[in-house]
Amino acid sequence: SKTRTLEGFQALQRHRLDRYYIIDTQHLTPDQAQALAAKLKQDPAIEDVDFEPQVDGMENDNGTPAMESLRNDIPDHTARQGYLYDRTALAPYRIGGVNATQGWKIPGGKGENMRVVSSEISHWSYNHLDLPKPFLEISQGAVVGAHDTASVGTIASRENGFGTTGIVPETQLGYTQYGDSRLLQLAERSSPGDVVQL
Repeated sequence: SKTRTLEGFQALQRHRLDRYYIIDTQHLTPDQAQALAAKLKQDPAIEDVDFEPQVDGMENDNGTPAMESLRNDIPDHTARQGYLYDRTALAPYRIGGVNATQGWKIPGGKGENMRVVSSEISHWSYNHLDLPKPFLEISQGAVVGAHDTASVGTIASRENGFGTTGIVPETQLGYTQYGDSRLLQLAERSSPGDVVQL
């Protein structure tokens, strides 16, 4: 907080990110940890108590890239991305899209001067031909994952005539590995208007 501007400090005070606390319960048994959480919940000064989820099931999601192709060999799949278009559902889906194509017609509608940070267990393929390099990375040994590659592709695939096109194809992309402490680090490095995809 000491390095922030007055405006930034006032915003921090309003949002009170400094009111979040992490208690290391690794030395407790599960029953002891539950008892501690129950005791803390009784304190009227504490709004909520929760355990950080243990995320699993993605260990084998290594996002192994396909063989590299020449760009002129990669078809343009944008027409098949129903979520880019209006509310009309395209079979086999029952709901339509977000109408991003209309948003593209207004200044800034393609994400110009916008920053989106993806918070996932693993990060997208930074060497992917259709995705930008990260402007920011907060990570402790995260590896490439197919899930985040797909997620950020939906958001920010480049509009380049091949592959897919993201909802905001000109946005900057950043990555922070999922977890409380890294989200708090991200808060310190974020600017007004930044978007975090969890």
